[in-house]
Amino acid sequence: MKKFFKIFIAAAGLVLYFNANSFAKTDLAAWGGYIFAGNVKYSDVNEDVTGTQCGFKAHYYIELSPSVGLGLGPFAQNAIIRPEEINGLNLVRNSIGLDFNFLFSIPETPGFSPYVRAAYFFYDKFDFGYISGYGYGIGIGCGAEFAITKTIRLFWEFMHEPPNWKGSGSSSEVINAAFNMGIKFM
Repeated sequence: MKKFFKIFIAAAGLVLYFNANSFAKTDLAAWGGYIFAGNVKYSDVNEDVTGTQCGFKAHYYIELSPSVGLGLGPFAQNAIIRPEEINGLNLVRNSIGLDFNFLFSIPETPGFSPYVRAAYFFYDKFDFGYISGYGYGIGIGCGAEFAITKTIRLFWEFMHEPPNWKGSGSSSEVINAAFNMGIKFM
C-alpha cells in the first residue's frame, strides 16, 4: 500500500510541476464509493459481489474548445470487494493507471459541469484469499461536478470497470459498477 501512494504522489507531483504557473489548469481529487453490482469469475469461482472503494486522481487540463476540456493524469484506487455467498472472504484490489476526463461547460448552468471519464488500469493487483494475481483493464463512466467555490468542486460519478486478471495459472474477470462521490481541488 505504501508503494501505491508513493507512485501516486510522484505522478501527481509531475502533473503539478509541468504547469505550476497556471493553477486553474490542474486538479487533485479524492473519492469514495460503493460497488453496488459486480461479478467475479476465476477458475471455478463465479460470485456476485458488492464492496467499497476509494481513490485519488490528478489532471492537467487542455482546452479543446470554449465549452470542452480534456483532463489527463494519473489515478490510484483501492477496493474491498465482498462476495455474497462466501462470508468473511474479501477481494482486495489496488489499481494504478491513467485517467481521461472530458469536461463540458454549460454556459446556462454556471458551476455545473457534466463529464465523461475513461480510465486505463495498467497496474491492477488483486488478492482473493487463496487466489491472487495482477491484470489490466479499462473503466468507463460519467458524472457531474458542482462548484462550491472557485477552487473547490464536489463530484458524483458512475463507473463501470471490467479488468482482466491473470494469476495462479488461469485468467479471470471482474465486472463491477460503482457510484463514487468526491471532492476536487483546482
